[in-house]
Amino acid sequence: MLAAMTTARHTPSVLSGICLAVALVLTGCQQKISDRDIVSIDLAETRKLHAARAARFVDSRSPEDFAAGRIPGAMNLQLPQVSEVKTEMEPSIARAKTVVVYGANPGSGVAKAIAKRLMIAGHKGVRLYAGGMDEWRANNLPVEQSPRPAE
Repeated sequence: MLAAMTTARHTPSVLSGICLAVALVLTGCQQKISDRDIVSIDLAETRKLHAARAARFVDSRSPEDFAAGRIPGAMNLQLPQVSEVKTEMEPSIARAKTVVVYGANPGSGVAKAIAKRLMIAGHKGVRLYAGGMDEWRANNLPVEQSPRPAE
């Protein structure tokens, strides 16, 4: 009789545990990331990280804009190239303690989307340089260009 009472007392918690597990399987285990979760950094912090070579820089602009001028050492990534799965993350980004994502200016939705995807994939050191290339250039900071192809 005592065993039956003990089992009956724990049944609701077992059922709620099963329901939670089923809900996680059906909805996925991905965390929700919003714009409020993105850590933005200003020009001073971006310059500090760049000078110390303490971050991997990701330029979210078009390949043409990237070739025309970028923050030195940055890599160009387009949104479809960025997975929300950590094991599919570009190796140099996965290894980096800090990743700074930027676009053209504060209105760059693609830069925010890339930052969020990296965060969803589990990268803890993602930062958004909202000022982007417009602010970088306006402050006469160094810009790296790709050589133009011979015609």
